[in-house]
Amino acid sequence: EFLSCLLGEEQPEQQYDPDRHRENTNRYLREAVAYIQQHFSEGLQVADIARQVAVSRVYLYQIFNETLGVPPKEYLTNFCITRATELLTLSGQPVEEVAESCGFKNPAAFSAIFKKRMGVTPTKYRSSVSAAYRERLQRELQSLCSGPAARC
Repeated sequence: EFLSCLLGEEQPEQQYDPDRHRENTNRYLREAVAYIQQHFSEGLQVADIARQVAVSRVYLYQIFNETLGVPPKEYLTNFCITRATELLTLSGQPVEEVAESCGFKNPAAFSAIFKKRMGVTPTKYRSSVSAAYRERLQRELQSLCSGPAARC
């Protein structure tokens, strides 16, 4: 294209293709979500995700808002808090380790965000989960990890 332009050759006009746009948007979103799921514990920033997917931060915000109804930062935070609830329920890790495992460098900031999202502190959340429920989840997880199609 560049050489043709230099030589003065006309290029056919590229028309907007909504199907191709949708395919690209879906691909970018899938890549961004997969990257978040694989690297959430690394303290990701939206700029890191955009760089990995090779789109601008503005476009990444647009994709997330239009498709998922939330900005990428909120999606990332929600994902991390969900993972934290799982760790608080199933592990005996101290809250500080749970925070670090979920990408939070500052345990106090983690606790504040957790409380804002969940309505209770991580410690109170952990103590509110009944022992019977915790044991049932641990048994289910163990059976998933020991079966023929184990993915753990």
